[in-house]
Order: sequence, then C-alpha cells, then structure tokens
Amino acid sequence: MSAISAGAPALTGEIRFWWPNGQTGVLSAWLEEKGVTLSAACERTDIYIPTGSSAVNLKKRGGEQWELKTLVREVPLVVAFAGRQECELWVKHEVSALPVSDDRQLKVNKTRWLACLDPRGEMTTGEQLAAGCQVELSEVRPEGAERTWTSFCLEAFGDTDGLAECLQAVIARLGDLPCANERPLIASYAEWLSGQDYFDRA
Repeated sequence: MSAISAGAPALTGEIRFWWPNGQTGVLSAWLEEKGVTLSAACERTDIYIPTGSSAVNLKKRGGEQWELKTLVREVPLVVAFAGRQECELWVKHEVSALPVSDDRQLKVNKTRWLACLDPRGEMTTGEQLAAGCQVELSEVRPEGAERTWTSFCLEAFGDTDGLAECLQAVIARLGDLPCANERPLIASYAEWLSGQDYFDRA
C-alpha cells in the first residue's frame, strides 16, 4: 500500500513543449540572446509509471523518492506563448512504499540545462527563492527508444495566486519560441507518456 507524505504539497504552474528532433542548440542560443544563462548540462535517469492518464504523473526522481503529480486545473494566460493560452496547475506529493513491478517501470534518461528567474522574470544570482520560474531545456530518451526528444518547460512556483502572473512576466521577457515553425507538441510529461506505446497493454 502506498502512503502520501504529510508535508504540504507543492503547487506549480507549467507549460511544456516537445519536439521529436534536436532543438537544444536553437533553444539555448535563443535563451542566451534573451539574457537567460543556462546551467551546465546535468544528466539524470528517472523512472516513470505510465498511468494512461494525462492528468496523473508518477515517477521516481533520479532513483530517490517516488513523486505523484496530479493536474488541478488550467489557468488562462493574458498573452499566449507559442499558441498556448493556458498554463497547467499541478500539485505534487511524495509517495512512499509503492509496490510496482519492474515490467511496469520505464527508465527515462535526461540531459537537462536549467535557469531560475525571479517573479519579475529576471535572472537570479543563485539565492533560494520562495517564488519564481524554473526554465528547463532537456534532451529526453526513454530506455530502448530510438528517438531523443527535445523538451522545453517553464515551471512557476510559489504562492498559488501568483503562478500565472510569474509565467506572464517570463513570457514577456522571452517573446515567442524560435522553433514555432516546427509546431511543437504542447503536453505535460503525463500526457506525453500516455501518448506513447511503451508497453504491451493487452
């Protein structure tokens, strides 16, 4: 039986884009042009349990704690970003004692580049923020898959009422995506995984 931690759940406002080809060079150059300096690349392998639902995401982050994220609702944005007029609010819990068979676990290898902006959309100097927006650029390859995906995400954190406003500040700074002509898939990890046939479900 699983157990959800008693700590306060974390709520984030997110927009995530996917390309089934290499876009990291274009995106990192665009961010640098906008004054957003990414960290050095870091590699991590997460374990996902595809739930079949675009509103439920279950993963073990880097071999550590299981994490359950559920979609709360969509919140409209004043200005659209790459055609997306809403952001998604997700609530996150830590989960322990989760009995899941190995054949249902999907290893996903990631190379990530990160930056953190304050609620006004300004670069930070490394201090811990109570509110702000993480910018994440990733190369993502599920174990056994032939294709490496490019993923770009804006993830606002902090007070619930300020999440959409924080995203709007970052969007105002960035403008539009440079790869918009590639028509990215707009989807959370949960939705992306639910659309991929990784297992024989018969």
